[in-house]
Amino acid sequence: MDDHYEALGLEPDATPEQIKKAFKALALQYHPDQHPSPIAAAIFRRIHEAYKVLSDPEQRRRYDEQRLRGRPAPPPRPASPPPVPKDEIRRREAVYRERYARRMSRQARVASEKAQRENEERIGRILEEDDD
Repeated sequence: MDDHYEALGLEPDATPEQIKKAFKALALQYHPDQHPSPIAAAIFRRIHEAYKVLSDPEQRRRYDEQRLRGRPAPPPRPASPPPVPKDEIRRREAVYRERYARRMSRQARVASEKAQRENEERIGRILEEDDD
């Protein structure tokens, strides 16, 4: 298990401010844009992971508990988005239906107007032929 405190060069009783300061200093030093070697990229990933864990109070608490037991901390569970209320789903469906109906009626109107113009042109040509 990687020791996140060691990665940032800190003691386990470090304050959030110390964690942030250590991360910023190391990130500037090992950022791939500043230091293009593959080793620097690996070090940057390690200090970034350490910062992610130690800067979040809940993750840090779990990490510290696992560290004391000598086992690696489990990865944090991804947060699932909150469920969308049924009335919101119905509202969104109504909006989409209305937009679709408007678009379809506009397309139908345009097609109808085009057909009407074509018919008028055809009738005009027929009338011209009859006059000749």
